[in-house]
Amino acid sequence: ILQLDHEETHQDKGRPDILLSVAVRAVLDTCGSTDEAIAFLGSYDMHMMIDRSFHLFITDRTGRSVTVEWIDNEMVVTEGCAVTNHILGASGIVTEPDIDSETRYRILTEDITACAGTADEMTAMSFLSDAALRSDDPGRMQTEWSCVYDLNDFKVIICTDTGYDQSFTVTPETFGSVR
Repeated sequence: ILQLDHEETHQDKGRPDILLSVAVRAVLDTCGSTDEAIAFLGSYDMHMMIDRSFHLFITDRTGRSVTVEWIDNEMVVTEGCAVTNHILGASGIVTEPDIDSETRYRILTEDITACAGTADEMTAMSFLSDAALRSDDPGRMQTEWSCVYDLNDFKVIICTDTGYDQSFTVTPETFGSVR
């Protein structure tokens, strides 16, 4: 889940209402694939909180990765294996451009393309480090977290802030689950 600089979403398509925070939990609890997550999210009218909009990055064991956004009362799904904090699926949407996010996204996709889309954990994390937003100004936003998803071993490697030298690994076993 990544925050966007876009108006708060409140869909009105006549479907049951759901808050994004509840939808994220429900997707994690009930969906076994990217397609199932897209179908689930599409069956509700999405509502966001805190005067912000967000998009979701969703991936599954097959490697299918998408970003789901809600723009102009529509759910928009964009294929791709990387995401930052700008709208990916907008066509004709006029918002203040987030140049930092677009530059970071370009760096990520260039790194991913250069390795033909396959990289080990350390290399993938180096891509995220290449694209990190860093600043000495405490009033300026910086990268808060970066994640690499290992779809073969079903784990996620997380770095907070720009501390790419210290990562945390989360697996189903972390929480006592067995695959």
